[in-house]
Amino acid sequence: MKIKKQIISVVNKLFLMLYLFINVMFVSCTNNINKTNCTGRIKGYIVYPGEGVPSDLIICAIDTATKKEYRDSSKVFSNLDDMFHFNFIIPKGVYYVCAETDFVDTSNRLVKKQEFYTEYTKKKLYLKPGNSSHTPIAVQVHCDSTVDNIAVGDFWLQKLIFFN
Repeated sequence: MKIKKQIISVVNKLFLMLYLFINVMFVSCTNNINKTNCTGRIKGYIVYPGEGVPSDLIICAIDTATKKEYRDSSKVFSNLDDMFHFNFIIPKGVYYVCAETDFVDTSNRLVKKQEFYTEYTKKKLYLKPGNSSHTPIAVQVHCDSTVDNIAVGDFWLQKLIFFN
């Protein structure tokens, strides 16, 4: 009888250990899945020369590693600052954020233009003259967080070329 109780005790402990092991492995795998599939948010505004923005303008976030594009066409006008704002959710990662629209080039051809979040738009140099970089700035999106105040649409160089 004593041996039978010892065997039952050992078997119960083995089942408990197996149960705990399976739960730990499942939770660990679930956490890894959630971390790789998590999303964050990019919020900002569109800077565009002239009144309003083109109706075909969309916001793109381009993954710097995979080059995959995430696109969002929703934009909301704010009377508080007379600007169009965007707000969209994308997977965590590192992105170049841009505004995309059609332009008529110097040969009268319709071309698609992407204008990025740059030092020029970040520092609001479009409001005053000055030299600054037009190189895209990479934006890091983390899980369950928001990257805010992203100013996209460095269209001023194109304005000089296409509108003059």
